[in-house]
Order: sequence, then C-alpha cells, then structure tokens
Amino acid sequence: MQKVKPVALLLIAFAFAPAVARADALHTDRHEEETILRPDSLLTRARDFGLARLNQTVSRLGLTHGGHEPADDHYLTAFVGDFAYRWPYRSTSVYRPTPAWRYNRVDGVVLGIRMRPLEWDSYERTGVHGQFGYAFASKRLQYEIGAEARLGEPYGEEGADVKFGGSYRRMTATDDLWKSSWAENTLGAFFFNHDIFDYYETEGWSVYSAARISPYLQFSAGFRSEDYRSVGRETGWSLFGGDHFRFNPPVRDGHMQSVVVVVEGGSISRFHSLPSGAVFRIQAELGDGLGGDFDFNRVMADGRVYIRTTRKSSLGLRMIGGRAAQSAPVQKAFTLGGIGSVRGYPQNAFFGHAMWVGNAEFSVSDFGLVGNLLDNFQVSGFFDAGWVDGPANESFTVGDVFTSAGIGLGLFDRRVRLDLAFPLTDRGGSKDPSLWLRLIPAF
Repeated sequence: MQKVKPVALLLIAFAFAPAVARADALHTDRHEEETILRPDSLLTRARDFGLARLNQTVSRLGLTHGGHEPADDHYLTAFVGDFAYRWPYRSTSVYRPTPAWRYNRVDGVVLGIRMRPLEWDSYERTGVHGQFGYAFASKRLQYEIGAEARLGEPYGEEGADVKFGGSYRRMTATDDLWKSSWAENTLGAFFFNHDIFDYYETEGWSVYSAARISPYLQFSAGFRSEDYRSVGRETGWSLFGGDHFRFNPPVRDGHMQSVVVVVEGGSISRFHSLPSGAVFRIQAELGDGLGGDFDFNRVMADGRVYIRTTRKSSLGLRMIGGRAAQSAPVQKAFTLGGIGSVRGYPQNAFFGHAMWVGNAEFSVSDFGLVGNLLDNFQVSGFFDAGWVDGPANESFTVGDVFTSAGIGLGLFDRRVRLDLAFPLTDRGGSKDPSLWLRLIPAF
C-alpha cells in the first residue's frame, strides 16, 4: 500500500491552508454576527437571502467541485437532499454526479463545463443540467444532457415537493462515491498516485422522480437503460507518488436495464466540525426480469449517528451493509479496504457480493491551550471493521472480520486531516501503518 511522503504531505496541507482558513474566518464572522443581530432584523434577512442566492448560483455552476463549500454555511443544519458540501452522502440515487474537471487513472485530465440539477430550495422550478468535457488520456468526449421540473414554490425550504426529469449521458462512472468524493480523489491521484475509485463507462438514458416528503425524508425512483463498457488504465503520472497507478478492474460489458429506488432521511448539524444528528440511506437497484443482458437485484443501506458528548467532543458511528445477487455483474459487487471503508488495508482489495462495514470515531476539538492557536485543531481516534463474502460466497464467520484502528489530526476541524491507520488483522499483506491526507470527513 502506497504511503504519503511526509514532505509532499506538508506541502499540500499548507497549500490548502489559506483557503480553508479564509473560509473558517468567514464562518466565525457569521457566528459572531448572529450573537449581535436580532434574528428578525431586516439586515439578517437580507444577508441570508443574498447568501442563499449566491450559494445556489455557485452550486448550480459546479464551482464547488462536488465537495467544497461556499462560505457561511458551517453552522447550519443540513436536511435530506441538501447541498452536497454539508450533507454526508455524496452519491445520489437518480443522478450520476460527476464534476466537470477531474483527474484519474482511466481518463487522465478531464476539462469541461457543468450545470447542476435543481435544488429543493432553489428559485427556479424548471432547468437543464448536465456537462460536456474531454478526457485527454482516454481521448474521449464525456457528456450528459438532462432537463427537470419541480412542483414546489420558489425557495421551498420547508414544505413537501416533487421533481421529475430525464437525461442522456456518455461518461466515466463509479459506484464508490460512498468512500470518498470526486474532489479528494482527484487530488489524491494528481499528487500521490492514489486513485480510490474503480471505473466503468456508461452510455444511455434515464428518467426519474424525487419526492421530498418533509425536510427529514426523501423518496426517489428512476429507470435506467444503459450500456456498460470496461475502461483501462490510461495514465500513470502523479506529482509525488511515482508513475504507476493500480489496475482498474474490467466489468461485464453489456446492456443493463434497472429500476433504482432510494429512501433517505435525517438531519445533521456542523458536519465539518463536531457534528450531531442522525442520517440514513437505503438504495435498491432492481434489474431482474427487466430485459437487457443482466438479471440481478442489489441493495445497500447506510446509517450514521453523530453524538455531541460534550461541547468540545463528538462520537460518530456508521454502519453499512450491502448484498447483490450472485448473478449480478462484477460492477455491481462490492469492494472493501482502504479509504472510505476499513482503513489501513490496500484500496478496494477485498471483493464480494455481500458485505458490511462498521466505523467508530471519537473526536476532541478546540483545545484553547495557547489563545486561539489550537481552536480549529482536532484529534480523533477511530476503529474500523469489515466483512465481505469473497468470490466463493462464503458464509459469515467472526474470524473473517478484518479490523483496523488509528488516530487522526485535523488541521481545520474535519476538513483537512492526517489519518494514521494500523491494520489489526492478518490478511496476507503488509501490517505496516499507512498515513493519509484527507480533505473531507471520513464519514
């Protein structure tokens, strides 16, 4: 497993420090303002209205790159279907969210433009979304064009709402967004030769509908008709990590037709610092008897609880489980190991059609030892455990569970962090610890 070089790691951390520090200063300014301004004052309302419009425009244009937050949202409570930068789930049910610019081992550098789908609290009630870009290593055009409409009122933040739409696409895709974000993966590949995701190409169309029952509950359903193709490793370059990416596994090529159904809910506050709240996501993909080249069903459930144990500490718990039919193509199976699942092991090294992952993390922040010097410094201890049935479809036994433990040091709360992970189970590989620079919360 590739380790992060300490010198390179420090260079990258300090390169991102000014931007993160500036955003944190803006967050602090807002917090101080709220202690002075009355909530019902005209100034507060005007400020909030302007920030909401700015954030919606920035988000729709894709300038947040799928993970970096606009200013002044650090202390807000996020609800289901909220902006991706303050909601824990980066994967979405009816969309295939891909940024307009990225870097990975199968596409190389991708440059393009993007328009995001409608948000629940946007002013617009109809819109187009999609992207157009070019992958320089694979020498392929990547594109998506879609349109959608919603029935709710402008800025419908609280009430029920429904939206529906459709799209056509040809692009590189992944099922690994529950492990990391496109932004973090791009930086890891570019600087350290570490590509977290596994990829395939899809081309086809989809129609979908999403209903927000309340701010705490959302239901989505869609139908996809797509061709799947394998994509190979096309580049090996990185700035600090050498010139050899890991192999990208092939998929079963063919035409897939499936129905995707998702239920998602909960709320979370202070996601990027010491979070509190509870969220869940259950997704089923049903492809049995719908035509095409594949007959399978697949389900995945993810639940997370964040408990503020004291004013300066928090406990986070995550449990994920998934099962796919043995007839499912390889791209619909599960991989575990490394960032996003059980840290300390080779990335995506363990494969199977049934799996579960459990993560626990306790964090302490705002030490206040030397004035405000350590106010945004966070120390975490974590424990990961996972199991996968393997290619032979083995039954669950306690002896097959693999675990890891480690510590994390956050430079700006949970937004920039060093994770040192120790594998605790002998899986036939190295038992040396691994050190990683993270640019998003672990979960």
